[in-house]
Amino acid sequence: MNASSKVAIIGLGYVGLPLAVHFAERGHTVLGLDKDTRKIESIIKGESYIPDVSSKVLQSLLTKNKLVTTQLSEEKGVPNTCFPFENMKKKI
Repeated sequence: MNASSKVAIIGLGYVGLPLAVHFAERGHTVLGLDKDTRKIESIIKGESYIPDVSSKVLQSLLTKNKLVTTQLSEEKGVPNTCFPFENMKKKI
């Protein structure tokens, strides 16, 4: 994945938002999707609701247009999605 890749993160909770920030801080453009309008509104305002993500970092990424958020229902298509389940084989 090169530094100018576009990444979509579905779900901006305690895993999704830090992951979105991680990719955005490394130069990727991130589309963050969530069905919870309160989360989307909070991110747009630059206000973090997760202790591990500072509001200052969110504001910086929003200013640089590296983090874009929207409600899941507003997206017309579904981005390519990959879920790593390597350890599932051991448990089956």
